[in-house]
Amino acid sequence: MLKTTAKPGYFPCIDGLRLVASAGIVLFHIVQIGGLNDMHATPGWFFAVIKGPPFHASLFFIIGGFIYGYKFGKTDKVFNGWDFFKRRLRALYPLHAAMTIIMIPICLTTMQGLGFFDIPLAAIIHLLGLSSFFPVTLCSLNTPSWALSAFFLCYALIGPALKVVARLKTRRSVLVASGIAMLPILAWSFTYVYISNQNYYSFFHIFAPLRFFEFFIGMLVARFFVLSHPKGFASIGRYDWILNDIAIAVLIICIYYNVKEFEVCVWQERFFRYHVFMTPLYAMLLYALARGTGIIAWVFKFPLVRALGICSFYPFLIHIPLISLICLFTERVLHYHMLLHSPLRVTILMVSLYVGSALVWRKVRG
Repeated sequence: MLKTTAKPGYFPCIDGLRLVASAGIVLFHIVQIGGLNDMHATPGWFFAVIKGPPFHASLFFIIGGFIYGYKFGKTDKVFNGWDFFKRRLRALYPLHAAMTIIMIPICLTTMQGLGFFDIPLAAIIHLLGLSSFFPVTLCSLNTPSWALSAFFLCYALIGPALKVVARLKTRRSVLVASGIAMLPILAWSFTYVYISNQNYYSFFHIFAPLRFFEFFIGMLVARFFVLSHPKGFASIGRYDWILNDIAIAVLIICIYYNVKEFEVCVWQERFFRYHVFMTPLYAMLLYALARGTGIIAWVFKFPLVRALGICSFYPFLIHIPLISLICLFTERVLHYHMLLHSPLRVTILMVSLYVGSALVWRKVRG
Protein backbone atom coordinates (compact mmCIF):
# COMPACT_ATOMS: atom_id res chain seq x y z
CA MET A 1 0.00 0.00 0.00
CA LEU A 2 2.86 2.37 0.74
CA LYS A 3 4.56 1.78 -2.59
CA THR A 4 3.67 4.00 -5.48
CA THR A 5 1.49 2.67 -8.27
CA ALA A 6 1.89 5.71 -10.52
CA LYS A 7 2.62 5.36 -14.20
CA PRO A 8 5.94 6.73 -15.40
CA GLY A 9 5.76 10.45 -16.03
CA TYR A 10 2.75 11.05 -13.78
CA PHE A 11 3.07 12.07 -10.13
CA PRO A 12 -0.27 11.67 -8.32
CA CYS A 13 1.00 13.23 -5.08
CA ILE A 14 1.57 16.51 -6.90
CA ASP A 15 -2.18 16.77 -7.52
CA GLY A 16 -2.67 16.75 -3.76
CA LEU A 17 0.01 19.39 -3.32
CA ARG A 18 -1.75 21.56 -5.90
CA LEU A 19 -4.99 21.28 -3.93
CA VAL A 20 -3.32 22.31 -0.67
CA ALA A 21 -1.65 25.31 -2.33
CA SER A 22 -4.75 26.44 -4.20
CA ALA A 23 -7.13 26.09 -1.24
CA GLY A 24 -4.69 27.95 1.00
CA ILE A 25 -4.53 30.90 -1.38
CA VAL A 26 -8.33 31.02 -1.78
CA LEU A 27 -8.78 31.00 2.01
CA PHE A 28 -6.11 33.69 2.32
CA HIS A 29 -8.06 35.96 -0.04
CA ILE A 30 -11.34 35.23 1.75
CA VAL A 31 -9.82 36.26 5.09
CA GLN A 32 -8.25 39.33 3.46
CA ILE A 33 -11.71 40.62 2.47
CA GLY A 34 -13.17 39.98 5.92
CA GLY A 35 -14.17 36.34 5.82
CA LEU A 36 -14.38 34.00 8.84
CA ASN A 37 -15.06 36.92 11.21
CA ASP A 38 -17.25 34.70 13.39
CA MET A 39 -14.14 32.79 14.45
CA HIS A 40 -12.58 35.95 15.97
CA ALA A 41 -9.10 34.99 14.76
CA THR A 42 -9.06 31.82 16.88
CA PRO A 43 -7.42 29.40 17.03
CA GLY A 44 -4.35 31.54 16.49
CA TRP A 45 -2.28 28.85 14.77
CA PHE A 46 -5.01 28.34 12.18
CA PHE A 47 -5.21 32.02 11.24
CA ALA A 48 -1.42 32.32 11.27
CA VAL A 49 -1.38 29.58 8.63
CA ILE A 50 -4.19 31.10 6.55
CA LYS A 51 -2.68 34.58 6.63
CA GLY A 52 0.70 33.18 5.54
CA PRO A 53 -0.26 31.30 3.50
CA PRO A 54 2.20 28.41 3.90
CA PHE A 55 1.84 27.29 0.27
CA HIS A 56 1.66 30.24 -2.06
CA ALA A 57 2.23 31.12 -5.73
CA SER A 58 5.92 30.20 -5.71
CA LEU A 59 4.94 26.57 -5.24
CA PHE A 60 2.74 26.68 -8.36
CA PHE A 61 5.68 27.86 -10.46
CA ILE A 62 8.03 25.23 -9.05
CA ILE A 63 5.40 22.53 -9.66
CA GLY A 64 4.86 23.77 -13.22
CA GLY A 65 8.57 23.69 -13.95
CA PHE A 66 8.85 20.19 -12.50
CA ILE A 67 5.94 18.77 -14.50
CA TYR A 68 7.05 20.16 -17.84
CA GLY A 69 10.73 19.61 -17.11
CA TYR A 70 10.06 15.93 -16.51
CA LYS A 71 7.59 15.57 -19.37
CA PHE A 72 9.77 17.21 -22.03
CA GLY A 73 13.21 16.62 -20.54
CA LYS A 74 14.13 13.96 -23.11
CA THR A 75 12.72 15.90 -26.05
CA ASP A 76 14.78 19.09 -25.73
CA LYS A 77 16.25 18.69 -29.25
CA VAL A 78 12.87 18.35 -30.98
CA PHE A 79 10.71 20.36 -28.60
CA ASN A 80 8.54 22.90 -30.43
CA GLY A 81 8.23 25.82 -28.06
CA TRP A 82 5.80 27.76 -30.24
CA ASP A 83 3.34 24.87 -30.49
CA PHE A 84 3.55 24.33 -26.75
CA PHE A 85 2.93 28.02 -26.06
CA LYS A 86 -0.12 28.07 -28.35
CA ARG A 87 -1.58 24.98 -26.63
CA ARG A 88 -1.22 26.56 -23.21
CA LEU A 89 -2.66 29.83 -24.50
CA ARG A 90 -5.72 28.05 -25.91
CA ALA A 91 -6.18 26.12 -22.68
CA LEU A 92 -5.92 29.04 -20.26
CA TYR A 93 -6.54 32.36 -21.97
CA PRO A 94 -10.32 32.09 -22.63
CA LEU A 95 -11.07 31.61 -18.92
CA HIS A 96 -8.65 34.38 -18.00
CA ALA A 97 -10.28 36.78 -20.47
CA ALA A 98 -13.78 35.88 -19.27
CA MET A 99 -12.86 36.50 -15.61
CA THR A 100 -11.27 39.85 -16.52
CA ILE A 101 -14.37 40.99 -18.42
CA ILE A 102 -16.65 39.89 -15.56
CA MET A 103 -14.62 41.94 -13.09
CA ILE A 104 -14.88 45.20 -15.09
CA PRO A 105 -18.54 46.01 -14.18
CA ILE A 106 -17.95 44.73 -10.63
CA CYS A 107 -15.06 47.17 -10.17
CA LEU A 108 -17.07 49.99 -11.75
CA THR A 109 -19.85 49.27 -9.25
CA THR A 110 -17.86 48.73 -6.07
CA MET A 111 -14.56 50.60 -6.29
CA GLN A 112 -14.55 54.30 -5.48
CA GLY A 113 -11.92 56.98 -6.01
CA LEU A 114 -10.63 55.62 -9.31
CA GLY A 115 -9.48 57.80 -12.17
CA PHE A 116 -11.34 57.80 -15.48
CA PHE A 117 -8.70 55.66 -17.22
CA ASP A 118 -7.85 53.31 -14.32
CA ILE A 119 -10.23 50.48 -15.19
CA PRO A 120 -9.77 50.63 -19.00
CA LEU A 121 -5.99 50.66 -18.53
CA ALA A 122 -6.17 47.74 -16.10
CA ALA A 123 -8.41 45.81 -18.51
CA ILE A 124 -5.96 46.30 -21.40
CA ILE A 125 -3.00 45.21 -19.29
CA HIS A 126 -4.84 42.12 -18.02
CA LEU A 127 -6.18 41.08 -21.40
CA LEU A 128 -2.73 41.42 -22.97
CA GLY A 129 -1.31 39.16 -20.28
CA LEU A 130 1.02 41.85 -18.97
CA SER A 131 -0.23 42.26 -15.40
CA SER A 132 2.90 40.66 -13.92
CA PHE A 133 5.07 43.20 -15.73
CA PHE A 134 2.97 46.32 -15.09
CA PRO A 135 0.97 45.76 -11.89
CA VAL A 136 -1.98 48.11 -11.60
CA THR A 137 -2.38 48.64 -7.89
CA LEU A 138 -5.40 50.93 -8.06
CA CYS A 139 -7.53 48.47 -9.97
CA SER A 140 -6.12 44.97 -10.24
CA LEU A 141 -9.36 43.44 -11.57
CA ASN A 142 -8.87 39.65 -11.17
CA THR A 143 -5.85 39.73 -8.84
CA PRO A 144 -4.72 36.08 -9.18
CA SER A 145 -4.43 36.45 -12.96
CA TRP A 146 -0.94 37.93 -12.52
CA ALA A 147 0.23 34.34 -12.04
CA LEU A 148 -1.12 33.40 -15.45
CA SER A 149 0.71 36.35 -16.95
CA ALA A 150 3.97 35.14 -15.41
CA PHE A 151 3.29 31.56 -16.53
CA PHE A 152 3.02 32.74 -20.13
CA LEU A 153 6.58 34.06 -19.87
CA CYS A 154 7.70 30.68 -18.45
CA TYR A 155 5.98 28.88 -21.33
CA ALA A 156 7.69 31.17 -23.84
CA LEU A 157 11.12 30.39 -22.36
CA ILE A 158 10.70 26.68 -21.70
CA GLY A 159 12.43 25.62 -24.95
CA PRO A 160 15.79 27.29 -24.18
CA ALA A 161 15.47 26.25 -20.53
CA LEU A 162 15.08 22.59 -21.55
CA LYS A 163 18.33 22.78 -23.52
CA VAL A 164 20.18 24.20 -20.51
CA VAL A 165 18.81 21.57 -18.14
CA ALA A 166 19.60 18.72 -20.57
CA ARG A 167 23.30 19.59 -20.41
CA LEU A 168 23.42 18.79 -16.70
CA LYS A 169 24.63 15.21 -16.44
CA THR A 170 25.25 14.84 -12.70
CA ARG A 171 23.27 15.57 -9.58
CA ARG A 172 26.07 17.82 -8.34
CA SER A 173 25.79 20.00 -11.45
CA VAL A 174 22.03 20.22 -10.93
CA LEU A 175 22.54 21.38 -7.34
CA VAL A 176 25.07 23.98 -8.48
CA ALA A 177 22.64 25.19 -11.15
CA SER A 178 19.90 25.40 -8.53
CA GLY A 179 22.11 27.58 -6.36
CA ILE A 180 22.83 29.84 -9.33
CA ALA A 181 19.09 30.05 -10.12
CA MET A 182 18.51 31.24 -6.55
CA LEU A 183 20.85 34.21 -7.01
CA PRO A 184 18.41 36.36 -9.05
CA ILE A 185 15.70 35.70 -6.44
CA LEU A 186 18.11 36.71 -3.69
CA ALA A 187 19.27 39.81 -5.59
CA TRP A 188 15.67 40.83 -6.30
CA SER A 189 14.83 40.56 -2.60
CA PHE A 190 17.86 42.64 -1.59
CA THR A 191 16.87 45.26 -4.17
CA TYR A 192 13.39 45.54 -2.67
CA VAL A 193 14.82 45.90 0.82
CA TYR A 194 17.33 48.50 -0.40
CA ILE A 195 14.55 50.58 -1.98
CA SER A 196 12.76 50.27 1.36
CA ASN A 197 9.35 51.30 0.03
CA GLN A 198 6.39 49.02 0.63
CA ASN A 199 4.45 50.80 -2.11
CA TYR A 200 6.46 48.75 -4.61
CA TYR A 201 5.57 45.43 -3.01
CA SER A 202 3.19 44.32 -5.78
CA PHE A 203 5.78 44.96 -8.47
CA PHE A 204 8.52 43.03 -6.67
CA HIS A 205 6.17 40.24 -5.59
CA ILE A 206 4.66 39.36 -8.97
CA PHE A 207 7.39 40.36 -11.43
CA ALA A 208 7.34 37.68 -14.15
CA PRO A 209 11.14 37.27 -14.66
CA LEU A 210 11.48 36.54 -10.94
CA ARG A 211 8.82 33.85 -11.23
CA PHE A 212 10.59 32.31 -14.21
CA PHE A 213 13.54 31.42 -12.00
CA GLU A 214 11.17 29.59 -9.65
CA PHE A 215 9.80 27.74 -12.67
CA PHE A 216 13.37 26.93 -13.75
CA ILE A 217 14.17 25.59 -10.29
CA GLY A 218 11.21 23.23 -10.69
CA MET A 219 12.75 22.02 -13.95
CA LEU A 220 16.01 21.40 -12.11
CA VAL A 221 14.17 19.37 -9.46
CA ALA A 222 12.79 17.21 -12.28
CA ARG A 223 16.31 16.73 -13.66
CA PHE A 224 17.59 15.79 -10.21
CA PHE A 225 14.75 13.27 -9.91
CA VAL A 226 15.63 11.68 -13.26
CA LEU A 227 19.31 11.41 -12.34
CA SER A 228 18.46 10.00 -8.90
CA HIS A 229 16.02 7.42 -10.25
CA PRO A 230 17.27 6.42 -13.71
CA LYS A 231 14.94 3.42 -13.73
CA GLY A 232 11.94 5.51 -12.77
CA PHE A 233 9.77 4.77 -9.77
CA ALA A 234 11.03 1.19 -9.61
CA SER A 235 14.42 2.47 -8.45
CA ILE A 236 12.94 3.70 -5.17
CA GLY A 237 13.98 1.40 -2.33
CA ARG A 238 11.44 -0.87 -0.72
CA TYR A 239 11.76 0.61 2.77
CA ASP A 240 12.51 4.19 1.77
CA TRP A 241 8.97 5.19 2.71
CA ILE A 242 10.00 5.63 6.37
CA LEU A 243 12.76 8.13 5.56
CA ASN A 244 10.54 9.81 2.99
CA ASP A 245 7.78 10.31 5.57
CA ILE A 246 10.29 11.81 8.00
CA ALA A 247 11.64 14.15 5.32
CA ILE A 248 8.16 15.33 4.28
CA ALA A 249 7.12 15.88 7.91
CA VAL A 250 10.26 17.88 8.70
CA LEU A 251 9.82 20.06 5.61
CA ILE A 252 6.15 20.76 6.41
CA ILE A 253 7.11 21.71 9.98
CA CYS A 254 9.83 24.05 8.68
CA ILE A 255 7.34 25.67 6.30
CA TYR A 256 4.83 26.10 9.12
CA TYR A 257 7.30 27.75 11.49
CA ASN A 258 8.55 30.00 8.73
CA VAL A 259 4.97 31.17 8.14
CA LYS A 260 4.27 31.47 11.86
CA GLU A 261 6.99 34.12 12.12
CA PHE A 262 5.32 36.31 9.48
CA GLU A 263 3.15 38.08 12.06
CA VAL A 264 6.08 39.18 14.24
CA CYS A 265 8.83 39.92 11.72
CA VAL A 266 9.40 43.24 9.96
CA TRP A 267 8.23 43.56 6.35
CA GLN A 268 11.75 43.28 4.92
CA GLU A 269 12.33 39.97 6.68
CA ARG A 270 8.89 38.75 5.66
CA PHE A 271 9.73 39.29 1.99
CA PHE A 272 12.86 37.16 2.41
CA ARG A 273 10.97 34.46 4.27
CA TYR A 274 8.26 34.48 1.62
CA HIS A 275 10.45 34.33 -1.49
CA VAL A 276 13.94 33.21 -0.50
CA PHE A 277 13.46 30.80 2.40
CA MET A 278 10.38 29.09 0.99
CA THR A 279 11.79 28.30 -2.45
CA PRO A 280 14.29 25.57 -1.44
CA LEU A 281 11.79 24.17 1.08
CA TYR A 282 9.18 23.86 -1.67
CA ALA A 283 11.72 22.29 -4.03
CA MET A 284 12.69 19.63 -1.49
CA LEU A 285 9.06 18.95 -0.53
CA LEU A 286 8.14 18.54 -4.20
CA TYR A 287 10.98 16.07 -4.73
CA ALA A 288 10.01 14.03 -1.65
CA LEU A 289 6.35 13.88 -2.68
CA ALA A 290 7.23 13.06 -6.29
CA ARG A 291 8.89 9.90 -5.02
CA GLY A 292 5.36 8.84 -4.10
CA THR A 293 6.26 6.57 -1.21
CA GLY A 294 5.15 6.77 2.42
CA ILE A 295 2.00 7.37 4.42
CA ILE A 296 1.97 11.14 3.91
CA ALA A 297 2.45 10.72 0.17
CA TRP A 298 -0.44 8.25 0.18
CA VAL A 299 -2.70 10.93 1.70
CA PHE A 300 -1.66 13.42 -0.99
CA LYS A 301 -2.52 10.96 -3.76
CA PHE A 302 -5.83 9.79 -2.27
CA PRO A 303 -8.30 9.60 -5.20
CA LEU A 304 -10.63 12.35 -3.94
CA VAL A 305 -7.70 14.65 -3.18
CA ARG A 306 -6.28 14.04 -6.64
CA ALA A 307 -9.63 14.65 -8.32
CA LEU A 308 -9.94 18.05 -6.65
CA GLY A 309 -6.27 18.91 -7.02
CA ILE A 310 -5.83 18.23 -10.71
CA CYS A 311 -8.14 21.13 -11.59
CA SER A 312 -7.06 23.42 -8.74
CA PHE A 313 -5.81 26.18 -11.04
CA TYR A 314 -9.42 26.82 -12.08
CA PRO A 315 -10.63 27.73 -8.55
CA PHE A 316 -7.46 29.80 -8.15
CA LEU A 317 -8.32 31.81 -11.27
CA ILE A 318 -12.09 32.19 -10.80
CA HIS A 319 -12.58 32.58 -7.05
CA ILE A 320 -12.24 36.38 -6.90
CA PRO A 321 -14.86 37.07 -9.63
CA LEU A 322 -17.16 34.34 -8.27
CA ILE A 323 -17.01 35.55 -4.67
CA SER A 324 -17.36 39.16 -5.83
CA LEU A 325 -20.53 38.34 -7.78
CA ILE A 326 -22.06 36.38 -4.91
CA CYS A 327 -21.27 39.05 -2.32
CA LEU A 328 -22.48 41.83 -4.63
CA PHE A 329 -25.82 40.05 -5.00
CA THR A 330 -26.26 39.30 -1.28
CA GLU A 331 -25.25 42.80 -0.22
CA ARG A 332 -26.98 44.91 -2.87
CA VAL A 333 -30.10 42.78 -3.46
CA LEU A 334 -30.61 40.87 -0.21
CA HIS A 335 -28.96 43.52 2.03
CA TYR A 336 -27.04 40.78 3.79
CA HIS A 337 -23.42 41.62 4.56
CA MET A 338 -22.21 38.62 6.54
CA LEU A 339 -22.13 35.86 3.94
CA LEU A 340 -18.46 35.02 4.43
CA HIS A 341 -18.40 35.52 8.20
CA SER A 342 -19.48 31.99 9.10
CA PRO A 343 -16.96 29.12 8.80
CA LEU A 344 -19.83 26.84 7.75
CA ARG A 345 -20.77 29.08 4.82
CA VAL A 346 -17.13 29.46 3.81
CA THR A 347 -16.76 25.67 3.91
CA ILE A 348 -19.83 25.23 1.70
CA LEU A 349 -18.44 27.83 -0.70
CA MET A 350 -15.03 26.12 -0.85
CA VAL A 351 -16.53 22.65 -1.40
CA SER A 352 -18.84 23.96 -4.11
CA LEU A 353 -15.99 25.80 -5.81
CA TYR A 354 -13.67 22.80 -5.96
CA VAL A 355 -16.23 20.08 -6.64
CA GLY A 356 -17.80 22.22 -9.37
CA SER A 357 -14.38 22.84 -10.93
CA ALA A 358 -13.62 19.12 -10.83
CA LEU A 359 -16.88 18.28 -12.61
CA VAL A 360 -16.27 20.90 -15.29
CA TRP A 361 -12.69 19.66 -15.67
CA ARG A 362 -13.87 16.08 -16.25
CA LYS A 363 -16.46 17.22 -18.80
CA VAL A 364 -13.98 19.39 -20.70
CA ARG A 365 -11.28 16.73 -20.69
CA GLY A 366 -13.72 14.02 -21.64
